[in-house]
Amino acid sequence: MILIVGPFVGNFEQEIITFRPWLMWLMLKSSPEKIYVNTHKNRSFLYHFAEILPVYEHISRNEIGQIGYTHNDVDNKLFQIMSKDIKNDVCKIENCSKKDIEIHNLSYVKSNHHISIYNKIYSPIKVAEDIENPYKGKILFIPASTEKRDFLSKVKRLLREYHELVIVGDTRTRFKKQNVILSMIDYYENGFKLLIKMISEAKAVICPISYWTTICNLQQIPVFSWGPNVGQYRENGIYLFNNKKCVTFPSNDNIKVVLHMIENFLEDVYNDKL
Repeated sequence: MILIVGPFVGNFEQEIITFRPWLMWLMLKSSPEKIYVNTHKNRSFLYHFAEILPVYEHISRNEIGQIGYTHNDVDNKLFQIMSKDIKNDVCKIENCSKKDIEIHNLSYVKSNHHISIYNKIYSPIKVAEDIENPYKGKILFIPASTEKRDFLSKVKRLLREYHELVIVGDTRTRFKKQNVILSMIDYYENGFKLLIKMISEAKAVICPISYWTTICNLQQIPVFSWGPNVGQYRENGIYLFNNKKCVTFPSNDNIKVVLHMIENFLEDVYNDKL
């Protein structure tokens, strides 16, 4: 049996939090002879174990249009056409009939419907070997756009004291002019690949609670995050993945306390106490 998963036209957050772990579960459940993933070409490194048939390039380039599992340029009719096309393409590639293929995709709705944690398998992301990381061993700051800008500016001023600081993120993060990922000439082709490699080889990562925290935990990297719902990132939390180097603080408005906690965290990082 050949397994097709997709199309997936949504954002990076839901690819990490939902689509990829759900795909891993489908693989384990069905034990296919071969798997094809229909997703964004510039995220194909997330699926080193599968064949990638990319969605339309303009969909991938327009990150702002990616909302949850959906895309502003893709209505339900187009999504169904894409799904049929990918099945026909695989039939031609494999010289097989449609009955030899099993295809799965997430319901095409704007609200991120619940996928049970029992239908997800999270696994570390394989770090790309075909791209150089000039920021290995640095402290990364990922200023998520969901946090207040003046709050993040105070965190950035504190982190400037550490000469190893590098600001990274995607098009949804703040401080775009200082973001070394967004300044890449080949951001579309290699931005996410380098970003995951930088996280995986960082001394530590500082970011508000988000899917970036989840990625750090998957890669077992020291990370400090603050915000609501920190329970998911603590002992027995679904996004901790037994990363003993993850420190979280349940606040997003007490800047003095957060800054103090960050200083303590970095002191532990430099003294190898984590």
